[in-house]
Amino acid sequence: MHLKHIPPGTTSRAVKCLSTTPGRGRRSRVSTVTLSLSGTADGSGIDYTAGTLSTITIPANSTSATITLTLTPTNDEIVEGDEVVKVVGVSGDLAVSSAWITIEDDD
Repeated sequence: MHLKHIPPGTTSRAVKCLSTTPGRGRRSRVSTVTLSLSGTADGSGIDYTAGTLSTITIPANSTSATITLTLTPTNDEIVEGDEVVKVVGVSGDLAVSSAWITIEDDD
């Protein structure tokens, strides 16, 4: 997953979440990565709302899978600087990297 910026005035942004198996080999079984959000931005509607979080399921004999998560920043009048949403993945059998999305402040 890559660092993304959500500019001021954006109504929503689709973020693609990609999970890839390590190395070049395909796995013989299904792998699941469970996603969650954290960071300095408040996701309860104060700074943004997010579509339904899900899992990324990498099918057996595949090396990757992608889902799309929609983030909608809340336009407020508070001067608070840019804030960060951290997308975290957890898997029992894979090493998982996090990604950061910056919500730019326009106040």
